[in-house]
Amino acid sequence: MSAVTKRKMGRRRDSGWWQRMLRAPSPRLTSAQLSSGRGDMHRRKFLTAVAGMIAAPGVVRAKQQFDGTVLNINGYGGDYDRLLNEYVAKPLRERTGLQVKYQPGQASAAVAKLIASKDNPPFDLIMADSPNMPDIIANDLVEKITEAEVKNIAKLKPSVREFGDYGVPYLTNAIILACNSKYVKRPLSSYNDLARADLKGKLALISPENTRGLLTLLGIGAATGGDVNNLAPAFSFLSSIKANIATISPAATNLAQLYQQEEVWAGPFWDGRTYSIR
Repeated sequence: MSAVTKRKMGRRRDSGWWQRMLRAPSPRLTSAQLSSGRGDMHRRKFLTAVAGMIAAPGVVRAKQQFDGTVLNINGYGGDYDRLLNEYVAKPLRERTGLQVKYQPGQASAAVAKLIASKDNPPFDLIMADSPNMPDIIANDLVEKITEAEVKNIAKLKPSVREFGDYGVPYLTNAIILACNSKYVKRPLSSYNDLARADLKGKLALISPENTRGLLTLLGIGAATGGDVNNLAPAFSFLSSIKANIATISPAATNLAQLYQQEEVWAGPFWDGRTYSIR
């Protein structure tokens, strides 16, 4: 979910690319375009133009249009940010002069930074997981964004925009059961397999503070007799497999590192991160 962060002064206001567009006040942006005396209105036009480029690459072709302008966005680290830099930031800078800077980290940490620095947000746009969006909206950090600003929003199915006009969904991922075949000779075929004895002390789980953790919890619930309205079986199951759990982390980059170092052997993980490790 990608969203544009809000300017505090005039009533303000999260990777297909960005998960949600957030509108941010960023006094730190001091390029000619943003400090030319046209103030917040010019900034809105600038961010709207960027949003248009996101939705319709090729619209803006003037090399110097955003020369000297820096757009600060949070990232997720590892290959995720590397690919965004290579296939998003680099082409944008070559075509328009706009420089995009990704700051790796967790979405929850990025949201915390925004809440703590409302008057001087560290990001102009933010990529956020769905579980982060209620806090973002409740703290008045983001502007609404509609087809009037980004026409290609009309191509999205209405049900995809789970928070209405707040943010633009741009990415759908899947959680899969991954394992290191060097040590795990029988692949995992069900969440129930997380209780197997051969995984003692080698299981990596994802914290439910973000989307992937919630999806994992729902998957475990469905496999153990629960459902979206009853996660008691999932919590009971997690309690029963404590001996297997080596770590619980919200950070995909940390878990990827543990898999690569062979400190953990199996667990629910993002499909893309798993392919990257392979």
